[in-house]
Amino acid sequence: MLRCLSLTLCLGSSLAMAQDAPSPSSHDLSYSVGASLGERLRQDMPGLDLDTLVQALRQSYNQQPLALSEERMRQVLAEHDSQAGSGDESDLQKALAAEKRFMATERSKAGVRELEGGVLVTELSPGSGTRPAATDKVRGALSGPPAGWHRVRSERHTPMVPLG
Repeated sequence: MLRCLSLTLCLGSSLAMAQDAPSPSSHDLSYSVGASLGERLRQDMPGLDLDTLVQALRQSYNQQPLALSEERMRQVLAEHDSQAGSGDESDLQKALAAEKRFMATERSKAGVRELEGGVLVTELSPGSGTRPAATDKVRGALSGPPAGWHRVRSERHTPMVPLG
């Protein structure tokens, strides 16, 4: 329900701005808001009846009487959120199980040691410089995404991490 409320507020504020300040590009703004909304709805709520969605959007935007009561809409959205939440829990359990398997496999590899907090370290070759203290910061490169990540940025990051 929170997703629907935030989506409604976002759309409502965009539509209100478009109505209060008509501009030569109001078509482009309306189209852009619609495309953005469509993309989010496709990802978050696949299978929606688009004709009914547009009808409800038009009636609400034009302050016309709605086909469903407020109570019925709250009930439907609450049911949807509870069903969507149960799938998220299952996905979370699958991701946690995959992470545990990954970490167990990595821990079993030769030369891997685990730092406090669960960070696994493999020293590829010993360095010849001065050894940093536990309070020092060093720069390290990540090689590959953590288990369960679906999107990874293409540029290489070298985050600062404390030793120890």
